[in-house]
Amino acid sequence: MSIPTPQQGWRSQARLLTMLLWLNMAVQLLAGAMCLLLATRVDTPTDSVDDPGLRMFDAWQLLTTATGLVFMLTAIVWLVWQRGTARMALRWAPELSQPAWQLFNWVIPLINLWRPLVDLRALHRAFTIVRKDEMAADGIRGSIELAQVRLDDFRAATTRWWACWITFATAQLVAAWIVAGASGTTGARAGFIASGIADLLALPAAFLATRVVSVLTRRVADAAGLRA
Repeated sequence: MSIPTPQQGWRSQARLLTMLLWLNMAVQLLAGAMCLLLATRVDTPTDSVDDPGLRMFDAWQLLTTATGLVFMLTAIVWLVWQRGTARMALRWAPELSQPAWQLFNWVIPLINLWRPLVDLRALHRAFTIVRKDEMAADGIRGSIELAQVRLDDFRAATTRWWACWITFATAQLVAAWIVAGASGTTGARAGFIASGIADLLALPAAFLATRVVSVLTRRVADAAGLRA
């Protein structure tokens, strides 16, 4: 037994999502490095509008705006991709959360600290069990053990990713709080340092997210009898 062939749009969303996650890493790396560099130039006097420090600050502001836009676009594509994945999984695992609720779980305070992780693991389990049942029916030796290994590996991978994601989100909130209360040279320097560290913490979170998307996409493809 296998699931229906995923639509081309869903597979395109998975590829686009991976590219956007890599783009997030690039812009967050630039933004973080620029923040830390600006922190070292807070005390540098500026004599004209052509001062390199002012030009760097203007460039950082533009980069910060671009970073926010890329992040928002990535979040939208992620939600659309997860909704499509959940709709396919419900055909074989009706006990799963409805796709709409899986999206709401990302934005409901407190619940968004743990429920999205549970939802993604449940999606992976649904497609892995479909594939496990198919292999067992065909009499392939060790199929159940292989499926369990995949479940354990995905659980470990999502644990690492979620820890990085929560750390990144917390660092962003702390940085915003520091920037909001910053005053004077010392406050400005602290704000730049906090923002730079928060931006750089996005790198492991985004990288591990690419692995989560890749693994889950392969499981869906396997369950449908396709190449990933």
